[in-house]
Amino acid sequence: MKTLLTLLLSLAVVAILASWSAWESTEGPSAPTPEFLTTDQAAGTGVMVAIRELTLKEGVDPKAFESFVTDELIPTLRQHIPGAKALVVKGERGTNVGKYLFLWLFDSIHTRNLYFPEPDQASNVWQAVMEASGGAIEQMFNRLNEYAEERDFTDYVAIE
Repeated sequence: MKTLLTLLLSLAVVAILASWSAWESTEGPSAPTPEFLTTDQAAGTGVMVAIRELTLKEGVDPKAFESFVTDELIPTLRQHIPGAKALVVKGERGTNVGKYLFLWLFDSIHTRNLYFPEPDQASNVWQAVMEASGGAIEQMFNRLNEYAEERDFTDYVAIE
């Protein structure tokens, strides 16, 4: 069962990576690159996809959660976090129908490491991004935690 889940997540990663350039060209607000994240620092090899399994908390209305994601969470994160895009996906077919994944799409492993040098360890750069958002990022993650809890996670890097 765990192997099947890993295979399905791997296929999702491949589809996401194939769509990366299309997402990059979409219009909409994106975070400006702050002074502390220079082009040299943002450069790196391989797109990084960080997958977080989400489980809705007891009593949470899936429609309310999905409205929060589309109307507030994703627009806020995309506006304030340079070098990364956030995405929440919902299983539509297969083993995980109705289940949710939170995806971080980092432009490189270097950017991911700049923000999070170790699992569950935020850097000073991440703290600066959080502060630059005026509390918006923290508010969104606090609200996300009201709706869902994070289960397992895996970070994937593109093999290029």
